[in-house]
Amino acid sequence: MTDWIERLKNRLREQNLTEAEFAKIIDVNRGQLSNWLTGKRNPKLEKRLIMADALGVSLHWLDTGEDLIPDSELPQEILDNVEALVTELGNKETRIHRGTGLRIIPGKSDRSFLIRLDNDSMLDPNRGDKVLIPEGASVQIDTDIDPTPGCIVLLRYNGKMMLRVWKRISNSEHIFQVINPLYTSLNFNFEGDISEIYVGTAVGCSFKLL
Repeated sequence: MTDWIERLKNRLREQNLTEAEFAKIIDVNRGQLSNWLTGKRNPKLEKRLIMADALGVSLHWLDTGEDLIPDSELPQEILDNVEALVTELGNKETRIHRGTGLRIIPGKSDRSFLIRLDNDSMLDPNRGDKVLIPEGASVQIDTDIDPTPGCIVLLRYNGKMMLRVWKRISNSEHIFQVINPLYTSLNFNFEGDISEIYVGTAVGCSFKLL
């Protein structure tokens, strides 16, 4: 049984909800919910969003068991010298590794939704000619299109949601990379069918101008 299923079942027990009652709340039949809770089938992202909302938790918590860290609580460093810069970058990379770095913004469409990028892993500070997604940007994800190598895709990998640029080596070998050269340790290789981890493709981005 995967961890998110155990967390969901524990939450149902805490709220004194039966599976039948919960199925009615999230508007699915009991058989469909049973398939999800036994691991026979995996619910789509929009259904997991609905389940998390119905239980009063975030999808991030349901997937990882971790609470989001409020922006106000993230440590701040004053960059007085090179040593401070190295420390600041190390702390930021640790936070990116620890959390998903994404916040999902539910929408009304079953085909697309918004996420907010809460780190600068998809920003190249040295080149302005590349496709960039700055920290704090809202990114539109389309779940109804086929993934294309070279595009920025949203993945569900090792229990985390993450944005990466997809580079295909072969039909069964893939490299997923961040844009920021300071965080190359966040890149990873994947062997298998990309459909196993693919959620959607980034098709739009908006952010506040300074």
